[in-house]
Amino acid sequence: MQEMFDRAIIGFDLSRKPDVQLIASITQTKAFYLAELFVQSDKRRHGLGRKLINQLIKQVISEGYLSVALRTSASPWLIEMYSKLGFRIVGEQQVTTIKKIAGQELKLPDDRVIMINDLYST
Repeated sequence: MQEMFDRAIIGFDLSRKPDVQLIASITQTKAFYLAELFVQSDKRRHGLGRKLINQLIKQVISEGYLSVALRTSASPWLIEMYSKLGFRIVGEQQVTTIKKIAGQELKLPDDRVIMINDLYST
């Protein structure tokens, strides 16, 4: 089967993620939640993620959003990538991730950071 997509982005209004909204301390402004960003592994490091996020930011601004929030792994390279795109860390969260290792499902702790891009800040 031919692959149809090598990148994707999924998001929705932050009000649908109350745990992130609480950690980010966003209660009054209209905020968008970037739920998933996917770039196929052999297409990474070519600016596709940056292009997707910049496109998303233009779209959410046109829809009246004032900020974009996301939760990502506390990986230094991910934090650096999002920081270069205007995001800043506003909180941390530990979640449980289910990983399949050697055919066995394991529940593992996973450190995450909550990041915000205030679209109109200077």
